[in-house]
Amino acid sequence: MANTTQKHWAGVDWGDREHTVCVVAAEGEVVQRFSAPQTAEGVETITQTLRAVGGLVGVAIETRQHLLVDALRDGGLTVYAVNPKLSHDWGKCLSVNAPKDDHRDAWTLAFGLRMYQSHLRAIAPERPDMHTLALLCEHEQQLIKRRTALVCELEAVLKRYFPAVLAWMPDWAVPAAWDFVRTFPTPQALAEARKAKLCAWFKGHRMALTSARIKYIDERKQVLALAAEEQAGAVHALRATTLADELRALQRGIDEHRRRIQALFARHPQASILASLPGAGPKLAPRLLCIFDACQKRYEGAQGVCELAGTVPVTKQSGRSVTVKFRWACRKSYRDTMHQYAWVSMRRCEWARLFYQNCRKGGQHHALALRNLATKWSKIIYRMCCENAPYDEQRYRAALRRGNSPLAACLEG
Repeated sequence: MANTTQKHWAGVDWGDREHTVCVVAAEGEVVQRFSAPQTAEGVETITQTLRAVGGLVGVAIETRQHLLVDALRDGGLTVYAVNPKLSHDWGKCLSVNAPKDDHRDAWTLAFGLRMYQSHLRAIAPERPDMHTLALLCEHEQQLIKRRTALVCELEAVLKRYFPAVLAWMPDWAVPAAWDFVRTFPTPQALAEARKAKLCAWFKGHRMALTSARIKYIDERKQVLALAAEEQAGAVHALRATTLADELRALQRGIDEHRRRIQALFARHPQASILASLPGAGPKLAPRLLCIFDACQKRYEGAQGVCELAGTVPVTKQSGRSVTVKFRWACRKSYRDTMHQYAWVSMRRCEWARLFYQNCRKGGQHHALALRNLATKWSKIIYRMCCENAPYDEQRYRAALRRGNSPLAACLEG
């Protein structure tokens, strides 16, 4: 048993079947080393064993979303989520050509936590409702990316055997387009359909019978001019209808996520503050809330939020050499959210649009200009959340004038 009069640090190398644990003391010597299976009994053994270690400062593990992490935190232990790249560098610092196994990985995590604990942040406790909201928003973003990939795949299949149908729908990411493929899966089915049936289908899906759409209906037999032969087309149609069914099922999941997100977001005390942002809307406002609610506890200023969201670059300097590089290491979901909000804010906010235009005139490409705009919004939103105050356009314009910002002159011009 470890000595209870000194400090100790633990490292856990987690696995799908088994977890390996190592505990080191102040001088770096190993005082405990054991393994336990990924079962309820095994997780309980790890938790109780570490709780019995006197003076345990913290536990390092290479993940923040795992049942083991939840069990350790519920057991009152301080858990540090360590990036795998960081722990790999720790191992290279300890040996240039060290053998790799689970026990050594656990020891590296414990030893690294002992050395660099002051530079790491423990996983902060989260309210159950905010944890649920953050998971829902993260999963919704992943499902939307999956939907985009399936839509691209559906369009690619249609191009193989039925390219003329692509012009019939302005957007293939909507359920009506997928229903159209289900109803008219082949060029022959569309060409042989009666005009009354096609008109009724569009009316039933609340799609206006525009002059262009009427022209498509009247000239529907022309879809046969460029189409795969019937047997190959039937095979492609089977694939297309399968993708359409998959998209319909996926959309039901996205809609359910959206319903639960809106219910949780409406109950949050700062919901009205994030909803006051120009262009945030019901989708981006909850995602922004998840970012800034967590970052208020984690960072003392907006710069940390910008680094975590990847909107600011990384500067590397050595002697006279200075290099500014894109920040790859960040929360990808946070960067996506800030990038999207910067884009939509330009439609509702005049200064945001002018800032983006000035960046473009200065030679910045589209993505860089959006990241710079996202950085400005991050500072504004962080201040809003800290002061618990809604967005005030006039207040920000006054701040621009006080700072003699070139943007203020553009707004007044």
